[in-house]
Amino acid sequence: MSAAEALSVDDAVALGLSCLRQAGCAGGFSVSAADGWEVKVRDGRAETVTSTTSRSLHVTVYAAEGRTGAMASGDCSPAGIRAAVGTACELAAFGDPDPWSTTAPVEESGLAQDPDIDDPDFRDFTPEQGIALVASGEQASRAADPRVCMSDYCNASASRHTSAMVSTTGVRVDNAHARSEFAVVAIAKQGEERQISWRGTSAHRWSDLRPPAIIGQEAAAKVVGKFGWKRAATGPAAVVLDRDSASVFLNLLAWSLSGDAIFRRQSWCLERLGSQLASALVSIVDDPHVLRGPGSRRCDHDGVRSRRVSVLADGRLENYLVSGYAARRLGHPYTGHSAGPSNLRLRPGSASQDDLVREAGTGLLVTDWNGWGVDLTAGTFSRGASGFAIEQGRITHPVQEVTLAGRLADLWTGVRGVGNDPDPEQGVASPCLLIDGFTIGGS
Repeated sequence: MSAAEALSVDDAVALGLSCLRQAGCAGGFSVSAADGWEVKVRDGRAETVTSTTSRSLHVTVYAAEGRTGAMASGDCSPAGIRAAVGTACELAAFGDPDPWSTTAPVEESGLAQDPDIDDPDFRDFTPEQGIALVASGEQASRAADPRVCMSDYCNASASRHTSAMVSTTGVRVDNAHARSEFAVVAIAKQGEERQISWRGTSAHRWSDLRPPAIIGQEAAAKVVGKFGWKRAATGPAAVVLDRDSASVFLNLLAWSLSGDAIFRRQSWCLERLGSQLASALVSIVDDPHVLRGPGSRRCDHDGVRSRRVSVLADGRLENYLVSGYAARRLGHPYTGHSAGPSNLRLRPGSASQDDLVREAGTGLLVTDWNGWGVDLTAGTFSRGASGFAIEQGRITHPVQEVTLAGRLADLWTGVRGVGNDPDPEQGVASPCLLIDGFTIGGS
């Protein structure tokens, strides 16, 4: 597409909407643009520098009897827009009737309050600055411990996305958000043993990124803490999940509670709405309005206005996280989750991780997951893990090459301790958790 053919965002969405109306179809039309860069760094030097600029459109058509057609394209010229709408209309003619396929109601659509997720200084953060941050983090990791001998590929990146969406119901939503991040990957050696680990930081504004010295020191502390590992004994045990591993565990619950998984009957949480799903210590809220929150947004991909949703209250399941389609199909209130969770938070308690370790007595502190062995339909969990042994309420030695297994229903009702340390940089964030119900597969 030549510069002469390029349309402004206003002109592009106006033309797309006009084409939909001329075709006599309900639907929505959106235009999005992305601008960004990424650098991969090793030993203070850039290995690759990638810059991207893209523009794309997406059109969804709802024809008679809920027949649906959709088309995506990178051609945002007038001819490309007309062709995309025409193709979507043609595809809709071949779709199966679906009474739930339609646009979201006007009263559910639009923009919520602005959570300040754009970066007015986005272009001031350059690849050169990203390289310098990573190099400084690498130096800090080596300075923190002499066993840190080198780095694997580290990265830094920045991106900004803008979009505009219009629908035949008269809704228009405009969005803009930015994201910057960098990470340090540290490799350490002790004798013949070699370990690798990483730490990173991300924010909507690059000026909010954590200092590289802190990131490097955290990467070093994590990697050298793995030396001298042993296997754990097989059998039932109390398990403490640190905040990172607990957040991964919480994300599994979010997938299980998605409206799509529910109406497809692919979740162990099926028909559990209103029932006790977890320990009374567990309350979960998804709040897209957190100021500069990592997952904050003004609306979802359907144009449904974002809103704060109570998911679990004292262990009782109050809402699923539904897209517009799932809301209509399930008869569930709209929640604005066609884009998945926003800032999903498990309410913190008052205990520190050390408090939970003492309460566990004997068991395992998990700091990392690996592999995959989760069946969300059956509700079974089995994954590789590493971390530290807990003996008499104290951390003793590193542990690797173990498997943790259990039933998700038992594990969530088995939460008997909630920490006070969720990571504010994570979209899905849990504090550390003490859980009964796991079985360790070790030596």
